[in-house]
Amino acid sequence: MSVVVPAAETGHGLVFLTASRTSHHQHRPMVVDDAGRLVWFRPVTNGSTNLRVRRLRGRPVVTWWEGGGVIPGYGRGDCVIADASYRELTRVHAGNGLSGDLDAFVVTPAGTALFTAYRTITADLSPIGGAPRAPVLDSLVQEVDIATG
Repeated sequence: MSVVVPAAETGHGLVFLTASRTSHHQHRPMVVDDAGRLVWFRPVTNGSTNLRVRRLRGRPVVTWWEGGGVIPGYGRGDCVIADASYRELTRVHAGNGLSGDLDAFVVTPAGTALFTAYRTITADLSPIGGAPRAPVLDSLVQEVDIATG
């Protein structure tokens, strides 16, 4: 990473990044300083996205999505929760045979996680010019207790 033109009128601090899911290089969440110097990174096998600082039980945590099977528009994986020193605390898995999506993940004040997941269902799309038995994505929201899974 190199900073060619520093941003104007921005606050000082750390920048949270994740590599593009289509990148052929490093697929990892990373944190850099204002000059683009690496502060932290985590190698991952597949893809990562949505690296953020959140609060869990009143303390700051770092979260990101990690997974594979990324299809344009959604992914299949888990959300990782790490402490302020970037040590992994837990992974939030979807229930009922589903996988968490790469975009939406929220930690609630009650210590639960809200996130989206998708499943493929069959629907009649003939009224709009499609097949009578076509596969479509069904979007779901799951809430998981972080402490117990």
